[in-house]
Amino acid sequence: ATCGLTALKVTYMKNFARDIQSQALNLAQLEELPDPQLLKRLKQVKGLGQWTIEMFMLLCLCRPDILPGDDFLLKKEVKGLFGLEKIPKRGELIKLTEKWRPWRSLAVWYLWQNSAAEETGR
Repeated sequence: ATCGLTALKVTYMKNFARDIQSQALNLAQLEELPDPQLLKRLKQVKGLGQWTIEMFMLLCLCRPDILPGDDFLLKKEVKGLFGLEKIPKRGELIKLTEKWRPWRSLAVWYLWQNSAAEETGR
């Protein structure tokens, strides 16, 4: 069973798990890297893209200043927050949220919560 994932994604996931198990990727060492180096190192892993890595850094490693610049829900919330006509592209999103440093992860979380509250009417 592939849980709705493509065969290629399943292969990537298995290879990633194998790399962790064999210590080719040492999670403890990765956790010690500063954000830019961690992003660069994980981009070398076949099958991991920018969004996936940013989500890992934000949700699993709890890094305080991660902005998942390709996250649609975040871009939609920023559009509303800043009163933009269109959903911002990654570069514009980064510029708009620069003043949130070094706590962009927290801002992202609040915007996601706001979206969930709007969706459920809370």
